Amino acid sequence: MDLLLSRYSATRFVLLAICVANLAACSSAPRFRGRPSPVEPSAPSSPVPTATRVPPPADVVQEFPLDGSDSVATPDARGNEVVELAERYLGAPYRSGGTTANGVDCSGLTFAVFREVGVKLPRSSDDQARVGDPVPREELAPGDLIFFGSRSNVSHVGIYAGDGEFIHASTRSRSVRFDRLDTKYFANRYLAARRVLR
Repeated sequence: MDLLLSRYSATRFVLLAICVANLAACSSAPRFRGRPSPVEPSAPSSPVPTATRVPPPADVVQEFPLDGSDSVATPDARGNEVVELAERYLGAPYRSGGTTANGVDCSGLTFAVFREVGVKLPRSSDDQARVGDPVPREELAPGDLIFFGSRSNVSHVGIYAGDGEFIHASTRSRSVRFDRLDTKYFANRYLAARRVLR
């Protein structure tokens, strides 16, 4: 009987560990670190983590400090390229922790798309909100990252496509799709935008 109970407890522990690991990998969920995570972080008290380099598919790879201190120029054709790459994911199912067309979450979509153009973003939407340069809403350009949440807690990210539209892995429709920034739902939750393309 004791052996059966210990096996049962071990199985429960393993299942609990798997659930915790899956929740930790869910980068579209808000991160709770004992304090709200700001979109515009204050001066860090420890060394600032940076995005890492990946082998470039074309010619240049970008690296960004998470404090936003790296200056970034206005995107041009690269922004449209990012949107076109994101469009390949249209209809892909929403899957927490996913980064492929078989299943992707919001920050997994941005992570995968930008990786294809040689930019390795951090994996979570919260950390992605700290790279590149801030962009005023009226100056959004295709390829800019746009962030949503409540107060200063980032819980969702998408890629601006132009003309008031963005592409994202929607938790509401459970797939990658286009939506408009001016819809009541997203207008009320819009927090900030960042430009990561040089």
